Amino acid sequence: MTALEPRIKSRDRTFDRARIVSSNYALLAVIGIFVLPLGIILACNSYAAPGPDDYVRMAFGAVAASVIAMLTSAVLAVRELLATSGEKLWLTFVALVVFGVGMSSIISAGGRLLERLS
Repeated sequence: MTALEPRIKSRDRTFDRARIVSSNYALLAVIGIFVLPLGIILACNSYAAPGPDDYVRMAFGAVAASVIAMLTSAVLAVRELLATSGEKLWLTFVALVVFGVGMSSIISAGGRLLERLS
């Protein structure tokens, strides 16, 4: 082997990077849409007989969890759409579904709060 011959052939690592970035997005989506909102809801839940302050805390926890899930899905969808120039429209659909569910959760949390406090 001479000094001009390459010892190790270089690999194209674009596929490896794309797979790592894709798995990071999936991990962020799971954490931001499921794990973190669930943790907030469980932390704000009342495990005894709830009073008025408990109802307010549970309503604000539901709103905070919904907002975090909506923001996570929107940011990931916009980031992926900008990176792929609009090729992955299914992420936009997922973000719209999460946004719709989040808005209905916020509306129902307000309704439940008014119902329980009156």
